[in-house]
Amino acid sequence: MKDLLPEFFSKETENLKLVPDAKRALERLSERLQIVVLTNIPQKDKNKRENALKNNGMSYPVITNNGLKGEAVKEIVKGIRAKSFFIDDMPLNIDSVSKECSETLCIHFVQDNRLKELMQTPKSAKIKATSWIEVENYILESLKKVD
Repeated sequence: MKDLLPEFFSKETENLKLVPDAKRALERLSERLQIVVLTNIPQKDKNKRENALKNNGMSYPVITNNGLKGEAVKEIVKGIRAKSFFIDDMPLNIDSVSKECSETLCIHFVQDNRLKELMQTPKSAKIKATSWIEVENYILESLKKVD
């Protein structure tokens, strides 16, 4: 995996298909929230991730990261007084963000049917979502509690 993953990112990032309902859900959420893509794609392939998003009609800031995402999210939300949400499929990232940014609501999102049953949802996640509609609904309900 150590060798295969970087090669995959380099060759396939721009060809990846969107997860169903991702574009519509993010468009609607972006009316109320700032969307930021925090990815562990290698820095050298960042432009490929940006191009893939743009080619699908999505222009969100992309921040590259290496390793657990808690510290990066902590830096991103530093000084922001608005509610923040973190969406990821990796339990270690959910736990890391929950530990570093307890005010951030973490969503464990596993859309791939092959992984749904294999991925344990960490206790630090507020929900386990399997579709972008579930993610969107959870976020909108959480925002209602703030309004």
